[in-house]
Amino acid sequence: MSDGNTLLERLAQAEAGARMERISGDDQAGLRRSILANLRDVLATRRGSAPAQLDLGTPSPNELRQNFPHSLAEFQRSIAECIRRYEPRLRDVAVTYIQVEGEALMVHFQIHGQLVIDGKKQAISFETTVDHRGSWQLRD
Repeated sequence: MSDGNTLLERLAQAEAGARMERISGDDQAGLRRSILANLRDVLATRRGSAPAQLDLGTPSPNELRQNFPHSLAEFQRSIAECIRRYEPRLRDVAVTYIQVEGEALMVHFQIHGQLVIDGKKQAISFETTVDHRGSWQLRD
């Protein structure tokens, strides 16, 4: 029975799962750097700008600004959905808005997820900011 994914997507997911089972604690720092680099690329991509994957990326910050603060929940959902789809090493992804006083031109989020290392789940989190131009900054 199919789960709605294409054959290539199912193969890619199976390979990603197999790689995750082989990751040891020694590789954890490199894995974090790799995930962080991928998230920077994926989140900084504007949705619709990659013709082969129109759902890749996040909405324009203009969409966030137009209906702020009501658009926050939709923006958080879009970020989490993008990460779930394009960073398969993270599981149980949650994105939380962080209100920072005096930061009118920047929006802050906390990204939480789980990695499976040596067969055990391990929490991982990143902080991210988006400025009024749509520039993303991610850090541990």
